[in-house]
Amino acid sequence: MGLFKRNKRGPKKAEQTGTSNRENGVGEYNYKSRDKGYLIKILGVEGVKLVQYSNSERTKLMLAKAIKLREGGTFMFDEVKNIAFELNESQLLNYDVLQAVAYQYELQKNSKGEGCQYLGIVDRTGNGYKITRYSSGVEDHIKQQIDPMIIAQKEQKRRDADKRYRQRQIDERQSLYKESLKAQEYIDAKKREYNQRKANPYLYKAGQYEVNGKNYENYNGINLQTGEILRIRHLDKVVKTKDTGIYLYQGNIYSTPNEGDLEVFKGRNPGEVPVCFELPKRLSDIVNEQNPEEIRSVLELLSSARNYSINEGLVYLGEIDEKWAVNFRPESTHFRERVKELKTRYYQKNGNKNLGQIYGE
Repeated sequence: MGLFKRNKRGPKKAEQTGTSNRENGVGEYNYKSRDKGYLIKILGVEGVKLVQYSNSERTKLMLAKAIKLREGGTFMFDEVKNIAFELNESQLLNYDVLQAVAYQYELQKNSKGEGCQYLGIVDRTGNGYKITRYSSGVEDHIKQQIDPMIIAQKEQKRRDADKRYRQRQIDERQSLYKESLKAQEYIDAKKREYNQRKANPYLYKAGQYEVNGKNYENYNGINLQTGEILRIRHLDKVVKTKDTGIYLYQGNIYSTPNEGDLEVFKGRNPGEVPVCFELPKRLSDIVNEQNPEEIRSVLELLSSARNYSINEGLVYLGEIDEKWAVNFRPESTHFRERVKELKTRYYQKNGNKNLGQIYGE
């Protein structure tokens, strides 16, 4: 099983002070530190070469990584220290051997520099494994041959990390740029859609219903100010002049970006404004006849509702005369008293709630 074969005698001391998950192929060894609440972690152990001494002794030069940290703590791989130690050529790596390495590392852990920290030769003594000898020749070899390699690897890792960081920044900027392009493309597409709607406006009846015996109508059209969908809701034909045939209407108006947008049928939709206005003939007739000039005049008048807010109460928008010219007036010339009555009734019903209930509830 190579260098990592467990010593069959299973030293009890090592089992009590250290654990390993080498059997799972991770190759990490944990040993309790002399300082309470800390541990020494040894990982990445590997043999790099055989060392021949003049007295015929042969050892294996081992490289590993070590770090001291709190129990249950975490660490970054660039925080670990490269270490080196020697084993007798015939000595298998076991828990007690690495405990000696961990002990010696903790004694010498203040060693400075990015290179490899040489700990010495692990010998088996009557009191277990200890590092009692030191080879200046091996230390020189590490400084001359191994340290430059380790420092170069660390520098390459730093360059790679910096490259990855810069690439992430570039990717993020490109992603934001693409998202901004998509957003701008969406805005441009909506602008084209809105402009096309304003150039080819329409108005149609979206439905009608009865509340407490009174008929109300809904219409959809184009807001000529924004290009959005103009929604005329709860429209009531209030009164008509006997001589001129002018109609006074009351309802609620708001706009949405798209035809299929959801709307609230009980209560108010965002931006919904209560309005009243005058037309020279019934709105249903205007919609049925589909005269472009008449449709555009009605939409121009009703689109002005977006200039007001719910806080202003019931708003009088103005009138369309017999020549289909739009007159935006603050007061009605035909139904002055009736409009005042509608405004008073609206205020009495809604007061300062400004979220007026649908009429007839």
